[in-house]
Amino acid sequence: APIRQCTASGLCMAGSEEEDP
Repeated sequence: APIRQCTASGLCMAGSEEEDP
């Protein structure tokens, strides 16, 4: 499973440059 990093802004970056609001 890929690591998902969510910022305080509300964007989730998974793997490369994938932003998920």
